[in-house]
Amino acid sequence: MSRPRLAFRVPDLCPTGPETGRGLAGGCRGLAGVSRGLTGCAVPGRYGARPARRPAQRSRETRPACRAGSHDASRTGLTGAAARRRAAAGRTRTGHDVRVDEVLISDEDRRLLALWAADCAARALPLFEAEAPGDFRPREAIDGIRVFAREGERTRLLRSLAWAAHAAARDAGDPAAAAAARAASYAVATPYLHPLATAHQSKHILGPAVQQARACELAAGDDAGAGDEEIRWAIGHAPAAVRRLVQRMPARSPGRSRLDTLYHRLDAALRC
Repeated sequence: MSRPRLAFRVPDLCPTGPETGRGLAGGCRGLAGVSRGLTGCAVPGRYGARPARRPAQRSRETRPACRAGSHDASRTGLTGAAARRRAAAGRTRTGHDVRVDEVLISDEDRRLLALWAADCAARALPLFEAEAPGDFRPREAIDGIRVFAREGERTRLLRSLAWAAHAAARDAGDPAAAAAARAASYAVATPYLHPLATAHQSKHILGPAVQQARACELAAGDDAGAGDEEIRWAIGHAPAAVRRLVQRMPARSPGRSRLDTLYHRLDAALRC
């Protein structure tokens, strides 16, 4: 509980007058010292005046060091946002450190993954454009990822296209159109896949195909058969590089939702 701020002079704490000979600017630093919560003022004690205590401060030497798995640039070679993402991937929600295996992803792997993702997302693109014929954000995202698949250069434009397609999904009034736009958003973000064996990264690999399959079955009146057919198409057209990436990631569980089921089926098939 904080001390009250005093708006008046307390005679026994800040003695003034002829008997002290110092006035308000004397030993207690005057009213200013009292109004600041007595910091630095003399406080009456049992055996006379004693100085007020200041709150103890911990020195840097006594502060605990960063835990293992933190974003130590000297150990990981990463700085800034990349280091924070690496540190977050190595901890559970309770803050405990966990072991996260790193995955080797070559430039060729990224290009082949991008091409497969673009082909998957493009299959659902007509569903979005039928709902929003004047909105070209998902199409521009797919075109952008195809450029990356040809040239292999990651640019800021890819991130902008991913966010734009994500916003298009949010703006879509039809669930099938929204899923189609999300497929494009996932596809254009594949060049930024992190080399970590986590379920989150496997979702980025499988997301374009799964969202595209979900869009098709929603457009067919939530017919699961339409989605399963698209999953089979994605499996049949997945290059060996995509299969190797999936096999390095943790296996996905069936889950409870329809999306979880689609992720699980695609993941399990690409491991065979």
